[in-house]
Amino acid sequence: MNLLTDIVAAALASIPLLLTLGLVTLMLALAHFLLIRRNRDLGNERLFSRQLIMLALTLIGLVAVILALPVSEGARNQIIALLGLLIRCLCLLVFQYLCQPGGWCADAHDPAFCAGRLYLRGRALWAGGGAGAV
Repeated sequence: MNLLTDIVAAALASIPLLLTLGLVTLMLALAHFLLIRRNRDLGNERLFSRQLIMLALTLIGLVAVILALPVSEGARNQIIALLGLLIRCLCLLVFQYLCQPGGWCADAHDPAFCAGRLYLRGRALWAGGGAGAV
């Protein structure tokens, strides 16, 4: 009898998580249909912003699922902190690739030219005050 009550208690504790997973999955599927699938004839340049929106919605959904986990508040905060650390590391790697010689910089032969700048298709999007800043 004790085993049965433990199973029922675990099932009741996981109902918010299952509802959150279902809702997040439904919203992401709807957003994917509206943003990307319905507009397949658009080029990659126009789909890029829509893909970034999908990425942001996925991250928001991931945080919602983490908040719905049936764990203690301390463990939940540690998981969210780990997610933030992973996102920061990912951004660091992406920006490091964008500004390295041979990356998306305008002049691949002069590493000082790219320092502190963010380039996209040869145009300076951001100047961080490095050598040769815009």
